[in-house]
Amino acid sequence: SSVLMNNLGVTLGDLGRTQEAQAWLQRAVDAELDLRRESRQTALLGTASGRSAGAHAGRQRESSAIYNLSNLHRDAGRFEEAAEVLRLAMDLPRAASGGTAIALLALLEERPHHNHVFTAHAQQLLAQSGVVEHDRDFAPEDLYPRVREASRHMPELNSLIIFWQRLKMLPNPAEFYATIAPLDPPPSRLAMPSFFRAETHVHLLQQYFVPRSVSRQQEMDFCLLRNLENPCIEEIHLLVEDDAHALLQQRLPQLPNSHKVKVVALGRRATFSDMFQYSNTALPGKVCLLANADIFFDDHLSRFGDTSTTSLEGRALALLRWEWTWTQTGDPGDPGDMARGTAEFLPRVDSQDSWLWRSPLPQAVLEASAFHLGLPRCDNRIAQILFEAGYIVSNPALAVPSFHVQSDERPLAGYSAESQVLGAGRNVPITERWLF
Repeated sequence: SSVLMNNLGVTLGDLGRTQEAQAWLQRAVDAELDLRRESRQTALLGTASGRSAGAHAGRQRESSAIYNLSNLHRDAGRFEEAAEVLRLAMDLPRAASGGTAIALLALLEERPHHNHVFTAHAQQLLAQSGVVEHDRDFAPEDLYPRVREASRHMPELNSLIIFWQRLKMLPNPAEFYATIAPLDPPPSRLAMPSFFRAETHVHLLQQYFVPRSVSRQQEMDFCLLRNLENPCIEEIHLLVEDDAHALLQQRLPQLPNSHKVKVVALGRRATFSDMFQYSNTALPGKVCLLANADIFFDDHLSRFGDTSTTSLEGRALALLRWEWTWTQTGDPGDPGDMARGTAEFLPRVDSQDSWLWRSPLPQAVLEASAFHLGLPRCDNRIAQILFEAGYIVSNPALAVPSFHVQSDERPLAGYSAESQVLGAGRNVPITERWLF
């Protein structure tokens, strides 16, 4: 069966017998895709419930071998082969024939007007994706149905986008999405000074710690400085480990707007529950923004205006980050001019680095979130916990960018079961709309 072939392929891969593993995993994928086609035929002849069950079962069966074969290529650095396994399994056109347009649009939160908008802008979207008309594999009116079909395979689609971006096969995602949903810039300080009044903005919660390398310390300090300079952040609440407390006491007096910082001696690595408990106790009624220590924000936070009147009833935001890049000197003691960096948007639905809500959060959220920030799958798990608590969780990362500062390139790799947060997780599609 496909399950046995898949298990054999995984075992051979663990033993380092890569070629044999690849052959058995390919056979498992072929068998699973044949089974999916049979399930579709059966569903066409059955009831609506049968169609739904058949589709779900097909997705469940096909995912493991497809992932394992793709990951085998990924771990060997064969990103083109890894992407091709996923593309063929989802029956997507080639990247240059419309596949990238379909994939990027499928990462968006579905909205009622998408059919009309995607069809109306199909020619432009495909052109932005580098598609010339004679290479297109489908008609413009078929774009929306192809997007909806692709969105049924979100985990595979998400991985495919990551591989295509690594291979530089995607158009500029932010410019691509602006074609269907152009966003006005945030209110300026001069045009709308009331949006920048003191005591009406967000409260930023972060854990400040002492990293192992000088370069990481410089990056975290850069983020702290940028957030201190941001007039849209009312206060910064730093929950600190023991070794960071003394360091902060030395550095804060030298920083501008240091009066905005409240240092809370937590004495250990923070959990989400620690952060949520602090916000419930110290900041009831306030709009709170939790972020990793290597994240900073800009004036786009002014979209929230006077946060005392911002409508957040039953809503929470889980924001995908933008990557901040700059020219580095190569000298460990000199990181280069980080302030002259640029931001790149890397679309995906399984990763968020900051979360916004109005305090207090329900006790059930605190009880379910006693795991550390920064662990693999912590973001997926938090999204699911908020959803189970009745929150609408959205990801307007295009309208409210958060900037991630980290110079060392992380390899594409999977997570071990021991390192990740367990429990049901939830992807958060990107929304191109602005809710407030």
